[in-house]
Amino acid sequence: MSESDDIAEGILVAVAGIFVGFLVAALLSSKTALCPVCKQTINSGTPTCPHCGVQLKW
Repeated sequence: MSESDDIAEGILVAVAGIFVGFLVAALLSSKTALCPVCKQTINSGTPTCPHCGVQLKW
């Protein structure tokens, strides 16, 4: 393998890693939300924040 092949492979792996990172972030963000009172991450649709106890309206 030549040096240019190694560089091209490294760039390809980096781009694939960035794509996978964005995909994982998109999947996780749709299932979680921030509590409007304590700003902690909670599951979307939870009726009560497990951190501060506030009743949530979705």
